[in-house]
Amino acid sequence: MLWIDLAKKKEKRRRIRALTLSLFIPGAGQFYRKRIAAGLFFFITFCFLIWLLTEIWRINYGIIGTFAGFFLLYIINIVDAYKGPAKSSAPCERRCPAGINIAHYIAQVREGNYDDALITILDRMPLVSVCGRVCDRPCELSCALRCSGGSLAIECIKRIAAEYGTLPTLQKMKPNTHNNSIGIIGSGPAGLSAAYFLIRKGYPVTIYEKETEPGGLLLWGIPEFRLPREVVKKDIEFLKNLGIVFDCGTAIGKNKTFDELLNAHKSVLIACGSQQIKQLDIQGTELQGIFYALDALRSLHHGNQIDFSGNVAIIGGGNTAFDAARVAVRSGAEKVTIYYRRNEEEMSGNKEELAMALREGVTIEYYVSAMRFTGKKKVDGVELARTELRMRKEGKRSDVISLEGSNFTIDCDTVLIATGQQQDFSFLPRDIQDKLVRGSCIKVNTQTMETLLPGIFAAGDITGRRRSVVDAVDMGRRAAQGIDWYVRSAGKVQKIIERLSDFDYPLPSSLPRRKAIKGKRAEQKLLKINKAVTSVLEVEKGFSKEEAKKEASRCLQCNRLT
Repeated sequence: MLWIDLAKKKEKRRRIRALTLSLFIPGAGQFYRKRIAAGLFFFITFCFLIWLLTEIWRINYGIIGTFAGFFLLYIINIVDAYKGPAKSSAPCERRCPAGINIAHYIAQVREGNYDDALITILDRMPLVSVCGRVCDRPCELSCALRCSGGSLAIECIKRIAAEYGTLPTLQKMKPNTHNNSIGIIGSGPAGLSAAYFLIRKGYPVTIYEKETEPGGLLLWGIPEFRLPREVVKKDIEFLKNLGIVFDCGTAIGKNKTFDELLNAHKSVLIACGSQQIKQLDIQGTELQGIFYALDALRSLHHGNQIDFSGNVAIIGGGNTAFDAARVAVRSGAEKVTIYYRRNEEEMSGNKEELAMALREGVTIEYYVSAMRFTGKKKVDGVELARTELRMRKEGKRSDVISLEGSNFTIDCDTVLIATGQQQDFSFLPRDIQDKLVRGSCIKVNTQTMETLLPGIFAAGDITGRRRSVVDAVDMGRRAAQGIDWYVRSAGKVQKIIERLSDFDYPLPSSLPRRKAIKGKRAEQKLLKINKAVTSVLEVEKGFSKEEAKKEASRCLQCNRLT
């Protein structure tokens, strides 16, 4: 249990005492919480209404309306005593799927309070070191500075908090009164997030991972020059210290059946992602020298060697394609080219990652689609066709049309196919598959992540929703709340009351108001090209403490302006 959890419990007890006081004496709860002006308002208003009622006491429509207003104000007084004034949130916080109090931790970094900044982030995000490197940064798109010097470098500031902040001392948890364990399939971001929030609620959690190490795609699917292994292991070690149990080398459906999992746990969360590779259905995929990019990344992670000499062709336009291209560059390829059937605007991959690949010498050709691979035993070329896009209704991707007579062949020595992944439901019994799966994903309640079968929850890529680390963390948190409600058999009324009584509790810290400095967005230093393409050293170097403080000083603290 984190210190902030204990602080929240203490704060909740204070709020309940304030509510109780205002229940008997309007305004007393506000006085108790040192909100003198609000307390005086409610106390004087109620005294006036009581006097008014005694003066005009006659049963008529006027007095009925006065009673209704009196009762409404009484309820507002009670709610205000508990909730307090509405908390202002900055645009970046509202845009963040995890709901991190971004403006607060940026102010803490500005003052050099790295420990407090780390705890602020940990309240909503367990994978701080990871997210400080591979987050897709939706918060920066809504930064108020985006048209005035450039959005704040929020991701880099978060990384500084992870690097220089000290992980909080863990408090010993009380035994779980429910005594119900939770099983989680998959140790990717969604599974780790759900386990984190469940263990903080006091539930014993076991994560089942088919690989020999926890982390999922974070560990073996993202190259080390983007996300170093020790960074992932640092975040996972923190989760282990919380008491989460990792059962690695256990493949559900092989080493242990799904039914056994249901019998062993009160509730089960499916968070195994979408790791089944989409097969490219064209001639020649069986030739030597052709690899699926995700399989190649996994193989390289386990220490196997792949010959990337000569010309390497990458088929696809997502982050895996960019990662595979950069790996090929570091493995001695003479030329690496990405072939993509759409344009840059419709690429599913992160534009910043594409820019990094181009910086390292990768070339890209748009509007081309692979038709077949040529060669006898080993691939020696790819036959491509020119394409064009046919626009569809707004909100939908364009249709890809291959142009007749536009085929041409390029020479290559190795091909890496990165045309995406899909969900694999083979570990589920057929009867459960029929009830859970709709189309190509598991259908869930988006608020609780509960499936159509009670006690079974799903989160992450397997639900067919957005595929980013921070979105997976958010789904894991929702799943943890849904599982908690399920185990406690919470009814609809109880859920509504708990949602209304929920509150955000920023850690108490004396943060002085400072005027934001003007200036352009600071960019992190990058590893020199000649060193980057010949090693697996991390390319993005992040900020120094001084650079982070200076960049944090640009923050307008929008949560204080509203």
